[in-house]
Amino acid sequence: MARPPDPGIPSHKHRGVVIRLYQRKDGWKATYQLHGHPRRELQRSTQAAAQQAAIEAINSELDPHAVADGKDEVTARALLSDHGVSLTESARHWLHKNSKPLIPGTVKEVREAWLKSREGKLSHHQKRSLRSRTLHLVEAFPDRKISSVTTQELENWLEALQNEGGYTGRTVRNIYDATKQLFKWARRKNYLDSERLSAMENVDRPTAEPGKKHIYTPEVMQVYLDTAWSMASPGAIPMTLTAFTAIRTEEICSPDPNAKDEVMLHWGDFKWKEKFIYIREEVDKNGVARNVPMSPTLIKLLKPFAGSGKVYPGKRLDLHYAAIAAKAGIPWKVNAPRHSAITYDMLLSNSPAEVANRSGNSIQTIESNYRNRGATKDQALAWFKLRPKVKWGSAATKNILP
Repeated sequence: MARPPDPGIPSHKHRGVVIRLYQRKDGWKATYQLHGHPRRELQRSTQAAAQQAAIEAINSELDPHAVADGKDEVTARALLSDHGVSLTESARHWLHKNSKPLIPGTVKEVREAWLKSREGKLSHHQKRSLRSRTLHLVEAFPDRKISSVTTQELENWLEALQNEGGYTGRTVRNIYDATKQLFKWARRKNYLDSERLSAMENVDRPTAEPGKKHIYTPEVMQVYLDTAWSMASPGAIPMTLTAFTAIRTEEICSPDPNAKDEVMLHWGDFKWKEKFIYIREEVDKNGVARNVPMSPTLIKLLKPFAGSGKVYPGKRLDLHYAAIAAKAGIPWKVNAPRHSAITYDMLLSNSPAEVANRSGNSIQTIESNYRNRGATKDQALAWFKLRPKVKWGSAATKNILP
């Protein structure tokens, strides 16, 4: 049992530690003892100097937040008390977290692991987008550990992409979105601290104006239809489908040359009697199946070409579109037939939700990108009544626009 302190000995309590002061022939001695440590002694010429020396020594040995009796467990309880966390719970949390140290990995290594984890879960288009958009990060931080990249560095990097790299705001935002997915995955897989937001998740999402959606007038589309029909082009049917149903080009012909047949639109997906085209989840860009209605005019136009297998059996639909545009003498605008179809559909429909479902987009995208485009209802009515005015394989048409 410890001997009680002598009341005649001066003492001072600092941060829960008792300092005792003893007068000696040559000055004063200060003693103190931290929990779990041997007793300390300090000699100074005066009582005040001895006490101050002990205070400074205690400050240097204790954690800045240590309080109470100088005992670790008491200090810990004091720190946790305001948060309602027990010392045992805190200790278990610490052991759980530190028993699994972070996996070391460079930006390049973690990105490759992430992309590999996405195999079989995304379409070729989605995988290609993620790969190309996150390549900018690898180029900026090639050999850096992903855990060492800071929020400030990422903010500077995104700013440089737009100001010095010449990328549009929309492109920078797409790069940001893909990179954020990578960092969130890295956090889940223990490349980053799972208990806190990653550096990229602390970066504000860049703002950007919606990308410009080019559309064709009915007069321009008539020339394209007549040209494609007169050429008997393999691109005629896909172009017609996209122009009047908004089915994506990549859903008709995958940009992946090694894609399996089942990820593309087949004639068997046409439900002629029910008057709709079934876009299977394997075909849909977002992996969500949808039904696309067919008008009687479109059914009459396409049914004679119905066969078996893929609607477009080739590999390079873009080359056929380029040939049609060259013959028509009108510059080709990528995705303009689809954008036109959605824009005109919006003018005739009372339900943006139905347009979104038919086109495979979100309602938000439909509202922000395809409303108030300057097109008229008369143009919309004329658009969906279009049909080729020439016979299949006839001589090339003249390019005459009103």
